[in-house]
Amino acid sequence: MTLTMQYKAPRNRKAVYLVDVESSAGELLPKHVRSQAIRLSHGWQDPKKVDRIARYVEAYKRLRAYANAKLVVTSRLHVALPCAALGTPALFVWSNKLPGGTHDRLRGLSDFVHVATVSKRTLILPSNFSWTDPPRNPNEEGRLKLSRDIHQKILCHPHIADAARKFGMIPKTETCA
Repeated sequence: MTLTMQYKAPRNRKAVYLVDVESSAGELLPKHVRSQAIRLSHGWQDPKKVDRIARYVEAYKRLRAYANAKLVVTSRLHVALPCAALGTPALFVWSNKLPGGTHDRLRGLSDFVHVATVSKRTLILPSNFSWTDPPRNPNEEGRLKLSRDIHQKILCHPHIADAARKFGMIPKTETCA
């Protein structure tokens, strides 16, 4: 559902976030990126993790940070996809040690963000990628189509639609087609 989010991003984005990038892959990033990047992890060590309200507050803070970022570098799909929806350039670092599981669950979804792979201690970037001026995420048209399809499915399931309305993801007047 994070692919359906919408946000009007500011023009002057500056922050670069490194989110749960494996240390050996992170060492392959350019020094100027590593030195200026803000490091975050989605593996909370905080006892508040069990508090549902605290989790929503933290998730909202992070989504706002990602929405205002110049670039987010991550190995987490649940970070990369919201960035794609928010219009924030995302570089997904694909390695053999992905948090959360195997490569199979990424099939099709990695089409909406830039993907870098780690091979023989080298970070292989997409040909059009620039660290100083990160390009827009690829396949915006495909992401928007998928977003519209998900949106329509949400509307047709009353419990999910109710939750989506509460969080402002869909207008209160919109109904299943």
